[in-house]
Amino acid sequence: MKYNITYKDNHGIIKGTLENRYTERNYTKDYSLELKLENIFFKGDTFDGLEIQNEKNYDKEQLNRFSFNELRTHGAKEVVKELTNCIIKLDLQLEFTHKKSLLPKKVNGILVIALGSYSSKEDPIFKYTFSVLNTEYKVAGYSFEELFDNLKETIKDNYLIKNCYGCNYSDYSPYGRGSFGDMLCLKNAKEKYLKINGKDGLLELMSNEKIIQVQETYLCSKFEFRKENIGYRG
Repeated sequence: MKYNITYKDNHGIIKGTLENRYTERNYTKDYSLELKLENIFFKGDTFDGLEIQNEKNYDKEQLNRFSFNELRTHGAKEVVKELTNCIIKLDLQLEFTHKKSLLPKKVNGILVIALGSYSSKEDPIFKYTFSVLNTEYKVAGYSFEELFDNLKETIKDNYLIKNCYGCNYSDYSPYGRGSFGDMLCLKNAKEKYLKINGKDGLLELMSNEKIIQVQETYLCSKFEFRKENIGYRG
């Protein structure tokens, strides 16, 4: 899926593209997100982990156009440069299902991702604005988990969220999670997963079962709406 995006920082605005390459088959590969800005490429699995690619191909003027977090992993010689101090804006469609009629409803909204100095703290902030029946809603969070928690609370009287976040067989690792794309899919261990209700049970499943990571916004054919008090996250 490729999105047209608007990028903004202290230097101005750039129109670019964001390609989400995630599938269940390629989730173990080196990245799922590719951002293109003025023929400069950034890749990563999270929006706050988009690393510049082939830095040597760009001159100083091109590189100075952007702000980076410079990171060096333990024992590594090269410094990783992640994009920061910016806002990325794109149209994002979500699917809801009406609780009573069970009719699907596709909702077109605007996702705004604020990184670095454009966020109110070290974590990125995600904002989603959408309309249902001519009523506008705005939700926000410092991760997609928090964003969708707030979205679920906002629409809970009428709608359910139909994606991996809203699935009966998804959870987060007790060891922690990233800001996006760090959900655990437990559809290959459905019966065992539905019997656990806390951290220890999920850790045991993680050790013994085939579990993949999925993006909160992903949706597969095995989807089932989430019930209350399931798994580690409830």
